[in-house]
Amino acid sequence: MLLHIAGRQLLAIMEYSLSKNPVSDLYKKADSYCLNTEGVTEGAEKVSGKEKFTQARREAALHKYEEAVANKYAGAIAKLKAGGHTIASVASEYGFNPEVFRNYLHKHELLLIKELGMTLNRYGRRVSHKSEEKYGEAIRLYETSDESLKSIAERLGLVYVSLGNYVRRNYPELIALHNERMADKKTNDKR
Repeated sequence: MLLHIAGRQLLAIMEYSLSKNPVSDLYKKADSYCLNTEGVTEGAEKVSGKEKFTQARREAALHKYEEAVANKYAGAIAKLKAGGHTIASVASEYGFNPEVFRNYLHKHELLLIKELGMTLNRYGRRVSHKSEEKYGEAIRLYETSDESLKSIAERLGLVYVSLGNYVRRNYPELIALHNERMADKKTNDKR
């Protein structure tokens, strides 16, 4: 049974060795790295020292590439975290292709992506900035008037189904409040 070092540990060892030792010394030592039993997993098949060395070199090169890309995007990411900008505007400002930059963010900055374009509405739900701007006036009217959501959508030139779904998803309390107000109005009209 052959024991192998986990990928990240092997990569760290190889990077350190590349920076401190000549390549020939690293090749000689590559096979001995499999004998360290700290943080190891059981491997399936035996891999030669040359193959380990080649794989480690590839991983080290990939790691250096990832660092270079991370450094390239660092300023743009900092600007996005500061807030108030869209991905496309920041990408064009820094000279990046917006789709490539967006793809990088989706792979490496998941928390930032989740926060971008989202704001909290007055009920504490996360909603898109654009949707809040688009439907804000309709929500204000629905909240303060006795007018139906359908007539508000027609008056503002919005698609009723989209507005209705948005309100049901993000403002269910508002629907209950409006229905309660309408029920009170009906009882007062009957008197």
